[in-house]
Amino acid sequence: MIILNSKRASFADALFCAQQHFWHGNYNSEERLIFSISVKYCTLYVVFAIGSLQIALSGYVITPIVENIGRNKSDRVLPFKMWVDLPLTETPYFELAFASQAISVYLIGAAYICPEMFLCVFNLHVMGQFRILQHRMLNFWNVESKGMNADTYTDHCYAALKKCIKHHQLLIEFCKKLEQVYTMPIFTHMVVLSLLLCFDAYEIVVVPRCSNKYVDSTLTVSVRTTVFGKTPCNANTSPSLRVIFLFHGVGSLGQLLMITYTCHFMMEESTNIITTMYSGSWSTLPMNDVGRSFRSAMKFIMIRSLKPCCLTAAGFFPLTLETFTSLLSSTFSYFTLMRQSFMRSDGE
Repeated sequence: MIILNSKRASFADALFCAQQHFWHGNYNSEERLIFSISVKYCTLYVVFAIGSLQIALSGYVITPIVENIGRNKSDRVLPFKMWVDLPLTETPYFELAFASQAISVYLIGAAYICPEMFLCVFNLHVMGQFRILQHRMLNFWNVESKGMNADTYTDHCYAALKKCIKHHQLLIEFCKKLEQVYTMPIFTHMVVLSLLLCFDAYEIVVVPRCSNKYVDSTLTVSVRTTVFGKTPCNANTSPSLRVIFLFHGVGSLGQLLMITYTCHFMMEESTNIITTMYSGSWSTLPMNDVGRSFRSAMKFIMIRSLKPCCLTAAGFFPLTLETFTSLLSSTFSYFTLMRQSFMRSDGE
């Protein structure tokens, strides 16, 4: 949010561009159908993201409610510990603290997924716009040619190709705006998600029980230190906390998949312009001045499409499905390293 706030002018520019050229474009019936499919994908993604968020955050609120059943008022717990000089277990301080923490959880969760939600919505609409562009490239050949000679038909195709080139340039420029706004947030998010998935898997899987009550509460200290001559293990994780970590890990995995998925298929659709352009009836055009200009423009748009429109993580790597599998592999490597460090005996 801090990075996006520093680039709020560029973000507002990208939002205005999408609203002006994508969401309120002049489409025919077939193009409107393609656009409605993009809107459907965006709706399904938003419902999935918000639903996953509600499930993940509800664990933080439901867990203390369940744990407080049967407890005394002096022994009640909050969703998060607070170190303040107030009697938080007594009424009305407990209710006020509980409500404020619950509201804060949902506000933080919304702020956590909103930037990436906007990015995925942008990507899905750009993917739809590339499909609309491909549809236009394939269909401007099918004009009624009765009463139209070869030169007039060539002029018509060349004028239609110019409109497609302007549309292509608009999409390329929009992708550059997204890259400028999101390149650093994407890099930060990839690193954080990889670490969070590793820690979630560690808390879910590697939770051996121990009876030593003098265990340090800090995990990195308690794993490999000794207390009173004994080798303590990490603190016991309750089943409710395991469920929270499980939902958090699944939500983070789904969020990572959607970001890389939408970026990957936006890149694929941008490169499909080459095949679509070559599949046209350009070979039937006469070799006059307009025909040669058409073929020259056609070659330029195909050459430009060789460089896909993609988003990168601070310029280090593009976001594709291969990035998703690579991050999962890195996360599993970190998890294996932490697990081996935990299982190692003191003599090693």
